[in-house]
Amino acid sequence: MLGNLYTFSNITTYYASYLHHKSNGKIVTDDLFFYVPTLVFIEYLAILPSGYLEKLIGARFTTLLGLILTIIHYIILYITTNYWIGLLAMGIFGFGIGIGYFPLINNAWKYFPEKKGFLSGLILCSFGMGSFFWIFIAEKIINPNNLAVEDKGPDKGYFAQNSPVSSDIVYFWKYMIFIAIVFTIIITLLGFDYYEDEKIKENNDLMTQKNNTNENSKVDTKLVIKIFFSFEYNKLILMQVLSFIYIYLVSVTMRPFGEVIKHLEIKYLKTLSLINSLLNGILRIFWGFIIDLIGWKLSLYINRIILIFASGAYYFFGSNIVLFYIINIITAIGNSGASVILPIVNKQVAGEYFLILLGYAGLYYGASSMIGPFFVKVLNIAERGEYVYLITYLISCGCSIISLILCFFIGDSIDYDKYKTIDKKIELMNENKNEITDNNETDTQ
Repeated sequence: MLGNLYTFSNITTYYASYLHHKSNGKIVTDDLFFYVPTLVFIEYLAILPSGYLEKLIGARFTTLLGLILTIIHYIILYITTNYWIGLLAMGIFGFGIGIGYFPLINNAWKYFPEKKGFLSGLILCSFGMGSFFWIFIAEKIINPNNLAVEDKGPDKGYFAQNSPVSSDIVYFWKYMIFIAIVFTIIITLLGFDYYEDEKIKENNDLMTQKNNTNENSKVDTKLVIKIFFSFEYNKLILMQVLSFIYIYLVSVTMRPFGEVIKHLEIKYLKTLSLINSLLNGILRIFWGFIIDLIGWKLSLYINRIILIFASGAYYFFGSNIVLFYIINIITAIGNSGASVILPIVNKQVAGEYFLILLGYAGLYYGASSMIGPFFVKVLNIAERGEYVYLITYLISCGCSIISLILCFFIGDSIDYDKYKTIDKKIELMNENKNEITDNNETDTQ
């Protein structure tokens, strides 16, 4: 359900035509480039409260809250034609995804800790495949006759004002409201949280279970903040932020080469979109197997090398339609790997509090998502010529190279004890002593 995030990119042309005509030409397609980055920005900011909520109320109710926000977002898009209110709706959707997405992964890891890669690939595959399934529904509702945008006249670049395609987008929002409600009911009935100790789950002593739950939900926020600002963790953050900058800049370097395929029939463009969606889903399972097989570090190095190659390939070979398709596939391989590796690396390095630490880092991840539309809109990149595209490529490629270098300096884990206060260390030592004493008494008995 949350994977419908990617579907919005596929139906942007339809929504842009709808808003363009409703605003009498004031809203243009380029304005909607801020919609998805805003969603992503808020999504990563929402990881922080999702980490605390998972500790407090569990993964099921946290995910449920995310789905409720998704329903609210569809309702807003259904009833409004205002650009800024629509932007607010995308922010709400982003918050819903950020709240419900990562706790799902974290909860699954607890069942099969030795299969983190495969589980991440499986869940992220579902997330990526969302657009593959929802686009069929969207096309059936909005554009069943495969109509193309106007290539001349006042509506050039948009669907004609009297075309049903320009207005049927609202029916898609209505159907998505219904579908989201169905998924919310399913999660409510079937979702459940992992219990660290199976004996506690079976224990009839409710007080014991309650005390254990309270203990697990405690978060040492001061310790988490101290680790977040540590050099150890900042190497990890910087490595990931640089790769995020690449991902959002490469979409800018693709824009001039997109002109090559604009004149193709819409069915070919749909095919390309569906192939990308399918690959983004299936390849995530593939990356999950690779991570479990060769380890997260080697997978990380390989992924960064693919991203560097893909960025350069668009610039040098993207003007050829056949090569454009091939490079799209290579980019899908790189991007799908990056999405699976992100939570895995953070979990392996940051340990127990990885989700909350990831939430603090969300500000940087979200901010980097604004780089793409900044280049497009503020710098007016589409009219600045070849040199601007070359500079954009060099920046994105340079960020990926630095990211690759930083990969070699990231440790296997963070030593939490090193960052604890003296009082915490003494308390920890006493707990260890008591545990050893209890074990000795048990052995004696």
